[in-house]
Amino acid sequence: MVTVNDQLHKAYIDFGSKCLIIKASVARVKGLEVVTDDLPKLKGFGSGNKITPIGSCDVSITTDAVTADIKAFVVEDELLNTDLLIGQKLTELPLVVVYKTSSDLYLYSNESSLEKTKLFIEFETSFSDTQAVAIYTDTDLTGQIYVPSMTCLKENCEYLVLQGIYTLNKGQGHLMVVNLSGKEIT
Repeated sequence: MVTVNDQLHKAYIDFGSKCLIIKASVARVKGLEVVTDDLPKLKGFGSGNKITPIGSCDVSITTDAVTADIKAFVVEDELLNTDLLIGQKLTELPLVVVYKTSSDLYLYSNESSLEKTKLFIEFETSFSDTQAVAIYTDTDLTGQIYVPSMTCLKENCEYLVLQGIYTLNKGQGHLMVVNLSGKEIT
């Protein structure tokens, strides 16, 4: 489910699609201003057919922790099985981090306004290369968190925290850290 202009809708994420496509009925219900100038041919419908959209409109879309204002192409309802098809116009934005498992797909934002969680090193740790470092939070948070890349350049203590989706269980987990100093770090 995604939110478009403050209402929930069903959507399909297609990493091969270059654009965002919305059903005409959804655009009408939302009262979106549909522009009919300079419309491209959209490829890949059905058995490789090309279609011309009815028009385009600007939408504010939120899925998971990502919110963006994007131009969408409006097509006849029978061309989509869901209200929207989300393509690279959203998934390839610089702020989007995609995390996929065998059963789930999450979109995170490295510019999210979601609540930040402070992370602490579990106990005194020494490492000389790449290592999973035990961490904890000041809450009993259980779930997945997005951690952006971070570099410490303090002399003789240079390291890199690898960007990623990390799992916490009752406020405890691990981060992958790379020693950049060439010496053991404590």
